Amino acid sequence: MSYSLQGDQLEAFDSVMEFMFDGQDTKCISGGSGTGKSVLITYIVQNLLPKCENICKLMGLPVQIKNIVVLATTNSAANELESKLTTSLPQSFINLMSTGYTSILPIKTVHSFFGFKVEDDYNTGNTGIFSMSDDIPTFGLENTLVIIDEASQLDGVIKRMVMKHLAPTSKLLLVGDKRQLLPVKGTMTTAFYQPNTYCLTTTRRTNHPALQALYAQLEEGVDTRSFSKITLVPSVIDWLSEDEAQVAITAAFQTAPDTTKVATYTDARSREINSFIRHIQGKPPEISVGDKLVVNNSGVSRFPVGTLVKVQYLGGTQEKYFQDTKPIEEGGIVMGIPYRNAIIVGGKYQREVSIPVDINHYFSTMKYLAATKNWKSYFALKKEFLDLRLPYAMTTYKLQGITIPTIFVDMADLCSCKNKDTLARLLYVAMTRASERVVLYGSIPLRYRSLVEEVTCSPRM
Repeated sequence: MSYSLQGDQLEAFDSVMEFMFDGQDTKCISGGSGTGKSVLITYIVQNLLPKCENICKLMGLPVQIKNIVVLATTNSAANELESKLTTSLPQSFINLMSTGYTSILPIKTVHSFFGFKVEDDYNTGNTGIFSMSDDIPTFGLENTLVIIDEASQLDGVIKRMVMKHLAPTSKLLLVGDKRQLLPVKGTMTTAFYQPNTYCLTTTRRTNHPALQALYAQLEEGVDTRSFSKITLVPSVIDWLSEDEAQVAITAAFQTAPDTTKVATYTDARSREINSFIRHIQGKPPEISVGDKLVVNNSGVSRFPVGTLVKVQYLGGTQEKYFQDTKPIEEGGIVMGIPYRNAIIVGGKYQREVSIPVDINHYFSTMKYLAATKNWKSYFALKKEFLDLRLPYAMTTYKLQGITIPTIFVDMADLCSCKNKDTLARLLYVAMTRASERVVLYGSIPLRYRSLVEEVTCSPRM
């Protein structure tokens, strides 16, 4: 497929071409939801190297950039981008990429490519980047353009670690949306706020004027931390009570589950909604053979978080016990987690894993261990089991990078966030996932009544 860029996409590519010959080591492309960032990356992959080579020949210059590496900040973003590249590029070019011509496929995460080790801190209960993997030496990547997609999730510490791996002959191109949610327990790299940033502004995800106007309003909301009234357009932008939403969600997930998602703020709320959807679909509450699920926490399975998997086999129920060594009242207590061994398939991988029978009991135990600061048992439990979720309702963090025709937004859950900057980003990310319809539902706190004229109160699902 031959790609042609339009408007600000073409200007963004021209700015990247200039970047290849200037003295700077980092450039950013920032664009809101649906502005064509993935299309731009695809075009860069296919066209940048030959164009640079032609310019160098004409000017009698040595070719500095000879390879391209495309990375992402999360596994789900890597999977999404790889899917777009393999469906958009000619097979002949994909074959070249797979054999090392530009070192692109498969798309890896920043952590796996550079060997950043994620470690658990048994003193604080935190998980983060603490060191380099011992088996991957520090190296200077030469004559390479490194493109990092969804770079808004790249905090300043990781960005500096990446730069240490690039030789002076290499360059870093960060592509992302500066208005998206910030990295968990981190801050976005300041690179997106430097002069060498090109901003895409034309929305291409949807052609509907009302949705385009909503996108622009939400962008301003992030920039100013303001919450202005949302203009409702029947069947395009709706606000329902929770009772009305129950009916609408029931209809949507019984007829077109693959074209609809529900955006939440908390994990607990997404699990609650997924249980409701599973019930209305007439399925048992427990995971069953044939279920298609999303990996939320990989444990020791080595399935990347965000991978869509299918359950092929389920064994009988067993129980795993964890001894709580922290004294409580009359002594330590022994906690049991019912689980089943399962064979699941995701992409080209098939693995045997252990999955909890009762996910709510599993998380209640995790919450208890965290509250009592028994981090040894906490991390043991976290690593032992594969956390699988239904793909219908997700936290807004997990929905970043996804495009879906219809998005239901649990406004009551989102507005439980008390940080105004984070809430503005939550609203922006959640609503701009939709290409055709946004359905807001639920009552909201009075402090955010500017979002809608009438604040209704209704029971939860």
